[in-house]
Amino acid sequence: MARILIIDGEQKLQKSLARMLKGEGYEAHAVFTAEEAIVLFETHAIDVVVAQIDLPGRSGIELVEHISDRGLDIKTILLTDKPSMESVRAATWAGAYDYLVRPVPHKTLSRVVNSASKGDPQKAEETPLKGTPQIAEPAVDVQVA
Repeated sequence: MARILIIDGEQKLQKSLARMLKGEGYEAHAVFTAEEAIVLFETHAIDVVVAQIDLPGRSGIELVEHISDRGLDIKTILLTDKPSMESVRAATWAGAYDYLVRPVPHKTLSRVVNSASKGDPQKAEETPLKGTPQIAEPAVDVQVA
């Protein structure tokens, strides 16, 4: 049974996610801040973190950086209400497993948590972060002489 940590500043959403994940057989813990999560990492084995990007204190992206810097084997799924290419890039560079835009359908979150808890790598043919807003890059015309 995978151990999931939910980090969200909104208690109602936190409880809803925990209830959903427990109903699917996961052990789910919930905290309000990245700082509380870091303390929890010292005493509990966590497999997957589902964290809001905008948290009081350290952001979800800063938490991913902390996890990466410490070499912890924890997959992190970031949630946001305000998607932007800047936050997508920051999440990718920090090492987030996935980036999802709220509201996230329960089926989607369940699938991503299941994949992360099994340690499945991101599939190369899929968008690196499945929830990312798609912004077309300008075409570059390269001429070979």
